[in-house]
Amino acid sequence: MIIDLDEARPLVRQIAKSGGVALSPHCLDQMEERGVEMSDILYLLNWGDIDRNPSDKSGKRLLVSGTDIEGVDLKASIVFLSRDSLLVITVMG
Repeated sequence: MIIDLDEARPLVRQIAKSGGVALSPHCLDQMEERGVEMSDILYLLNWGDIDRNPSDKSGKRLLVSGTDIEGVDLKASIVFLSRDSLLVITVMG
């Protein structure tokens, strides 16, 4: 599912608020390693800057950049599963 950024930004926030956020096994490992909680990811999805992921040639992945709840830099690579859900592939601190 490829959509333009103007459509993606509000959709990410809507999905974060509705509970349609899934986490990949890799993301769960990275969260534990970096001390990131689900509340940090939801904060990032609601308030972060959303752009294309420059390392993804397919154009499907987005990069969300911002901070966690405590103001620590946080990024997440995400992909839409549908218009009602998204998958957080990984988090980077």
